[in-house]
Amino acid sequence: MTRADVLVVGAGLGGLAFAQDAARAGLRVALLDKARGVSGRAATRRVTLPDGQEVRLDHGARFFTARSDRARTLAEGGVRDGWNAVWTRGVAHWQAGQITLPQDGHPRYAPPAGMSVLGRTLARGLDVKTGVTVTSLERLNATQGGGWRVHSREGQHWDAAKLILNVPAPQLLALLATLDPGSPDVIPAVLHGHDSGEAARQAGLVTYDPCWAAGVILRQDLPADWRALRPEHPVLEWIAREHTKRPDGAPPR
Repeated sequence: MTRADVLVVGAGLGGLAFAQDAARAGLRVALLDKARGVSGRAATRRVTLPDGQEVRLDHGARFFTARSDRARTLAEGGVRDGWNAVWTRGVAHWQAGQITLPQDGHPRYAPPAGMSVLGRTLARGLDVKTGVTVTSLERLNATQGGGWRVHSREGQHWDAAKLILNVPAPQLLALLATLDPGSPDVIPAVLHGHDSGEAARQAGLVTYDPCWAAGVILRQDLPADWRALRPEHPVLEWIAREHTKRPDGAPPR
């Protein structure tokens, strides 16, 4: 294989955005991800109904906003190119059985074909390998050319001068544990500048709350004039009428 200047483990949105910047700077960049596709938590599930109709449900990130110039350029460029759209400009609130429909005017974007399109768009032109589960890291010595080597469960390895880990904290901890205690700095994407020991300590402080994402396909639409709803409820945190993101859904509100 060709040795990369930068190897990114984790082809979620952060890893893809970094890789695009590095590639534009003239670096040879490679990305690895254990999933079948890119985009990380911007995930879309496709369900085929008995009549052959395909339904798409965003079961990770629900939408995205654009508050910086760079993000606005991406979002509005996607609207012009047809892969992105403004889904809604306000999210309804449900409290004590009453629904209010605030419209703050700020656009929430959702690609009509599903949120995973965002990652696939950022991956254009990049060298991405999916279905690769990285299991260990190795620091290469000078006779090996220096830099890093990552090993995969599939028995492959990749070499690079620099290594970026764009993975959740539990996966980060598992990979850092494979390094020798005296190994020089590894660079977790969210912990840049820390040595591997400090990175492990910081990652160990991260906790996750479990949650369920339920995709329910109804025989008929709800009698509602909202697209998304934030309920004040001990169990439900978010409700969305997913079909309103799709080309055959209701027009944007």
